[in-house]
Order: sequence, then C-alpha cells, then structure tokens
Amino acid sequence: MAKRNIKITFGLGDRKRMITIASKIAKKHTDSGEESPLKTINMAAFSSIFKLSSDKNAQMEDLQLRYEQTKAETDLALGIAKGQTMATPDTLLFFLGLIRDQLMVTYKGREELIEDWGFEVTVTESKGMKPREPKKPTT
Repeated sequence: MAKRNIKITFGLGDRKRMITIASKIAKKHTDSGEESPLKTINMAAFSSIFKLSSDKNAQMEDLQLRYEQTKAETDLALGIAKGQTMATPDTLLFFLGLIRDQLMVTYKGREELIEDWGFEVTVTESKGMKPREPKKPTT
C-alpha cells in the first residue's frame, strides 16, 4: 500500500487568504453547532481575534488606498509624476529649476554660495582644453 502524504495550508502570510479561511471556519463551526469537531477549542477567543484581524485588515486596505491617492497627488505637486518634466508649470520641480537658474546667474563665479539656499553644489576643476599641435607638413 502506498504511503499518503498530506499537506494542509492556510495561507500563512497571505492576509486575505487567512481571513477567508477563518471566515469559512467560523461559519462551518456555527452551522455544525454541537456536532462541530472544534467544540474543545476556545472558539470565542478565535472569533474575537478573527474579528480584530478582519477589521484591522479592512482598515489597512482603506489606509493603503488613501496612501496611494495621496502619494499620486504629492507626485503631481512635486512634478515627478509620470510624464512631468522640469518644464511642467506650477510644480515644485518647475520652481526649483527657475530658482536654481536665477541663483546661477546671481552667483556666477561664486556658485558655492548657492549652498546657502539649500542646494547641493559640486564644483570640479579640470585642466581645460589642450592646445592643438600644429599639423606637420607632409612632403
């Protein structure tokens, strides 16, 4: 006779699946009444923690939806939403670009002073262009 291997899962880590299974268990237990095989388990405690879990999950989903909506509104105001560029008017990115450009004109040659306005300024120096060597005449 072949050995039977049995695996029973309950959605560990999957909130919706765990709550769905718990809901089915609560209903089956209630429907079974005195015939329920779970009568030796503290089902009042189970019902209490199931309700708390379900309520908190619903609250979390609502907050998550509000978070996503607020994040999208924030990204639009910042000017970093999909399709927006530095040229998108009336965004924070637009104004930061204008301010940076104005400060670069005001502090030309002294760009380090723009840091006082909150910007991060990196100044590097290079040797400049090398003079071109004249071409040797071909004979």
